[in-house]
Parts: sequence; structure tokens; C-alpha cells
Amino acid sequence: MRPKERSIIIGSILGDGALVETAAGGSYRLQIDHGSAQRAYLWWKYEQLQRWTLSPPRYQPSTHSWRFRTLSHPLFTELARRFYPNGRKRVPVDIAVDLNDPLAVAIWFMDDGCRYSQGSLVINTQCFSRTDQKILQRALRMRCGVTATLQRDRERYRLYIPVADAKRFTAYIESYVREELRYKIERSRRDSGPTLRRIAMAGARQYEPT
Repeated sequence: MRPKERSIIIGSILGDGALVETAAGGSYRLQIDHGSAQRAYLWWKYEQLQRWTLSPPRYQPSTHSWRFRTLSHPLFTELARRFYPNGRKRVPVDIAVDLNDPLAVAIWFMDDGCRYSQGSLVINTQCFSRTDQKILQRALRMRCGVTATLQRDRERYRLYIPVADAKRFTAYIESYVREELRYKIERSRRDSGPTLRRIAMAGARQYEPT
């Protein structure tokens, strides 16, 4: 597997991708889904991973999304053992090793991240346990020099990157962010408005230190 392919795969597994078992069982392949608004992004991923596939992306009417799958392969089966040790997606304790390339971090953020307010960022990691999210916190600190906190989102948590660290994080990934997804890292005039300031102040009370 080429380094660029692996980075895209790792970032996608942390984000909107999933490793799914074949019907015969015992082997795995990567499945990637994105909504229609991110069709161009999905096709770019497909083009980068095309040699691992047999067919192009297909539209899924029931979910208004686009999807493609790779071939099953021992490399994906090995990743499934690491990311799905008990059948549920988890974060490997050594994920920092996999995130040694800014592209992998950028893919993860393009999948699940967005601007929050006044230049801060969030990564929607609600599908992971708090233990797993703390592993991701440590990986971000090690690889990007970023201190993220856990922000409560109803009954779950997500990663919050405050303004000062968001600048450092953006500098780390921005050269890999696709043009159609740059809105996720670029501030708008509304970010400094009074409504978002109130949201930020309310949200600040929900942050849990590392």
C-alpha cells in the first residue's frame, strides 16, 4: 500500500469510512459514503484508491449519498483487527503512529470536522468512547502540537480545538484541504457576530480538560 493511499484510508476510517466484512466472512474491505454535497470529495477519494476497487461510486437513493467499496484484502483485514477488535469501531492506542502524515489528519478533519465559532474548530468524534477520544487528544498533541478538549454534546463528547490551537491545526493541514471543503477551516464574517459569541461562552462551560 502506497503511503498516500494509507493516509487517505486511515483518515477515512476515523471519519466517514467503515471496514465491512464480506458476505463470505473472514475478510474485510473499506466502504466510504459521503452525502451528495460532498460528491466531488468522494470521487477524489475514489480516484486516489481506484486500483483497490472494481467499480466506481454509486448513488444511494435511500440516504441521498454516494458510496464506493474497495476489494477485500489482507491489509484491510489487518486494519479491521486494529480498529474493530470487538466488532465496534475503536481508536487503536497507537493511532499517533498512523497520523504521522498531515494528509491523514486532513482527511479525518474533512470528514468529521468543521468551524465552530470565532475561529475555533470541532471534530465530531461522538461515535467514539471518552477513552478513545483521549487517545485522539494525545495523538493531536503529539503530531500537531494541538491541545484539544472534550466538549459535551448531549450525552456524548466531541473534540474541541480552541482558537489559539485552531490556528496551529489549520496550518498543519491546510495544504491538503480540498478546495470545496475549505469552508471548514476558513472564518466567515458571521464568526465574530454576537450570537456566536454567546454560543462560545455557553460552550466554554462544557469543556473537559485533558
